Amino acid sequence: MEALKKLTEELDQKFENDFNEYLRKTTEPPKTRAQVRKILGDRRFEMSGFEARTGECTLHNQEVLNVFAKYGLYDYTEYLFLDFYKGHPTLYLRYWRSEEHLVLDHMEGWTTSQIILEILKLTVYSGKEKRSRL
Repeated sequence: MEALKKLTEELDQKFENDFNEYLRKTTEPPKTRAQVRKILGDRRFEMSGFEARTGECTLHNQEVLNVFAKYGLYDYTEYLFLDFYKGHPTLYLRYWRSEEHLVLDHMEGWTTSQIILEILKLTVYSGKEKRSRL
């Protein structure tokens, strides 16, 4: 009986690991916070904005955001930059072939997965023009 329980636990763990790996590799952009969290794993934004070395926080946060680049995150913008100052996130972006520069600062108190899902809504799910990378 104990061996069966152990085998079941091992299979459950293998399924979860395989599923997580599938989510990391799939090209379908996540649509829920749960999917975003699965892709993120243990990665989180450093929201303080404080840096021991210049650029350290910015580089770390860009690496977290770039996990989602494979879904075409940057194909809808001429630039997209996420900045944190004392826990307050500000997103700067300009859509592809647009003259409007957007500064969005409505995400204070949000989690990493909430912020990323919002950025996906503003880009991949926006219906805006997408640049061709071919």
